[in-house]
Amino acid sequence: RSALCPWRIGSAMGTPSAIEQLQQPASANAESDDESTMDSLNDTWDVAQSMDIGQERQNKFVEQVIDPKGQVQIVRYDLAKMVKWSACRTLFYHGTAFTMDSVFYINIMLQMVLQLVAFGAMMLALDDSSREAFDLQPMRALLKQVNEFVPFMVGYFVAVSLQRWWDLRVKALGRVFDSFVNVSMLVACELSDEKWSTVHMHISKYGVASIELLWQAARNDAQLQDMQERGLLTDTEINGLAEQYLWQRPMSMWAWIMRICLNALDHNRSTASLSNHVMKECIKAREGLALINTYLDTQLPFAYVHVICFMVNLQNVTYAIVSGMACATSLAKKDYASAFYQVIGCFLIGVVYQAIFGIAYAIADPFGEAVLDFPLAAYRAYHAALVDAILKAQQPCPVVIQDGRLTRPRVRDDRKHASQAPQAGQSEKPAPQAMRAPEAMQAAQAMQAARAQQPAS
Repeated sequence: RSALCPWRIGSAMGTPSAIEQLQQPASANAESDDESTMDSLNDTWDVAQSMDIGQERQNKFVEQVIDPKGQVQIVRYDLAKMVKWSACRTLFYHGTAFTMDSVFYINIMLQMVLQLVAFGAMMLALDDSSREAFDLQPMRALLKQVNEFVPFMVGYFVAVSLQRWWDLRVKALGRVFDSFVNVSMLVACELSDEKWSTVHMHISKYGVASIELLWQAARNDAQLQDMQERGLLTDTEINGLAEQYLWQRPMSMWAWIMRICLNALDHNRSTASLSNHVMKECIKAREGLALINTYLDTQLPFAYVHVICFMVNLQNVTYAIVSGMACATSLAKKDYASAFYQVIGCFLIGVVYQAIFGIAYAIADPFGEAVLDFPLAAYRAYHAALVDAILKAQQPCPVVIQDGRLTRPRVRDDRKHASQAPQAGQSEKPAPQAMRAPEAMQAAQAMQAARAQQPAS
């Protein structure tokens, strides 16, 4: 455990615990042997640093965010405008099925080429009279049988894929986000004094770090240098995390959060029920991380997905061949409208099925950098703003006095506090000695009173 945590964990032998090290004043840290570790903990990181969503871009229908690497992701879109102005105006917007992948157009072109090949074979093999008398009923019956299975199988496949995507967002990722905010609120409302500010800062910092490490684990990215430059992790913490697997890193963050919270509440002598609530929230976050790993590593059965892909490909190939042959027979009958309908039908069938498959594999792993993936910057900024609001809400919050009335707390003067800080450090050591005289006097008076009562008894 000492390798996982950036400080020495307290034990029954009297080793200082994590929260004790966070609460020690500067004079005590100067006397400790591990001064470098203490200095690394007392940094000036602020959760407001994670509230910047980055560069945003908005058009008439879609609001997008651009990460530092230049990748564009959709944050939200205007459904009302899309319905009113028709989806045709947004056909080639960044993020639609027509702009996600170039393979989309390649597959459609291959299907149209196959239709052209079938049409050319009919034109070269048969003359006009033979093509006019050619019976396409058996081919149409085969196509009808294939079409009876494909829509049902594809529809269920898309429904399962969307359900998995929604569970990843709400049941898995939502647990981590909710636990981050809930733990911050529980600890901030219970430990609202200024002396706990370092504890609040580390809880929020490790919460943001767990989100970043979660995305890195999902993307199979082991780089920690960026988090060090942003102040989320120190050198000691990075050295401990570098020895772990990718999915262990975000869980370590929540182990640190739980340990800090429990130690802080223990030092504050808070109720056990509050500590239980904090532990439940941390465990819920760990379960959310485990659920994300389970969904990403446990895909739909390979044979099931392969059969669906095969049936769709068979249906498209059969439709391309039948439509090509139908075009040849329609030209022999001088029915040009029917030939044109066959070409358009083949094109639309390819577009519909390729678009559905493109969306299905795009949402299978939404933790990447593609346009349809979860926008990390937007999620991080939103929940960091929630935590920042919780921490800042403690100072102006009304307090309850002894008679049950509410009153406003006294506004803290930071300049006066800063000017008195050096004096407080100088007078910190003699204070316990100065308090001994009144205590001794009170004890002497109590003894005299007790002796005076003894003869009477």
